Amino acid sequence: MLFGAMLLLSGIAAVLLTGTSCSCPAGGTNAHIWSAWAYLAAKMGNVGLARKLYDAAIVANPTHAAAWHGWGLLEKDQGNYLR
Repeated sequence: MLFGAMLLLSGIAAVLLTGTSCSCPAGGTNAHIWSAWAYLAAKMGNVGLARKLYDAAIVANPTHAAAWHGWGLLEKDQGNYLR
C-alpha cells in the first residue's frame, strides 16, 4: 500500500511539473499549480522544495492568499514563527 501511495504522489508531482512548464498562455504563472505542488512537497516531507515552490507561487501572483497561508502553515509546522 505504501509503495502504491508513493507511486501515486510521484505521478501527481509529474503532472504539476508539466503544468508549471507548459507552453500555454499562462505557462509557469499559475499560482494555484505552484501552491498545490508546494503543499504536496510539504506533505511528502521535502520542506526545502516546498519553500521554493511556495516562493514561485508568490512570484506568479503576490496576492495569492492560499500560497501565503500554505507557506505560513509550513513555517509554523517547522517551528519558524519569525520567518
